[in-house]
Amino acid sequence: MIKIDGSWIEGYAFDMHTIKSVYLGRNEFGYDRYKTTRNPMGECLFKLKYRQQKRVINVGEIIQEIISLLSKNDFFKEFINKIEAIIPTPHSNTRRILQPTFFIAKSIAKSFNKEFYPGVLESRNQKQLKYVLHNRRFENLRNMIILKKNFDKNKKILILDDIIQSGATLKTIVETFKENGYNDVYVFALTKTKH
Repeated sequence: MIKIDGSWIEGYAFDMHTIKSVYLGRNEFGYDRYKTTRNPMGECLFKLKYRQQKRVINVGEIIQEIISLLSKNDFFKEFINKIEAIIPTPHSNTRRILQPTFFIAKSIAKSFNKEFYPGVLESRNQKQLKYVLHNRRFENLRNMIILKKNFDKNKKILILDDIIQSGATLKTIVETFKENGYNDVYVFALTKTKH
């Protein structure tokens, strides 16, 4: 587990997304190619996010593998025990058939007996933030995250993201909750990138 600092009470990423990435040169179309070795959680997310449209994958099997990795980690179990409800980060890629964060958050909530609050957040952002320069991400996200539904402000809530890069999305979401009177906010990402 990797500690993530921010304006939340406590935050962690389960693991780094990749172990190493070796540059292989350019392909016939001029695109850079890499041979990437991922951690088990990173490999699960890669399959779930980026292989679903290229080939048939067993989504349920991959999500069960994710739950199994989390369930074997005592630190994660201690952390999740503090939480009452789980909220997935809103998706920005509306073209993706399966929205991984939604299904993963729902499965974690069910597996660890937590409430699941879908549809609480909405993103007006239609551009994936990984393509936005780091120093402009937070600026671009301001006023793009909307709190659509209210619930008990005393709940200890966990904002769940799949991959954390700069942390701008989580920072914006937590600030949105705080501005609306929610103070018991925790964050968790399944993996963290090296950049």
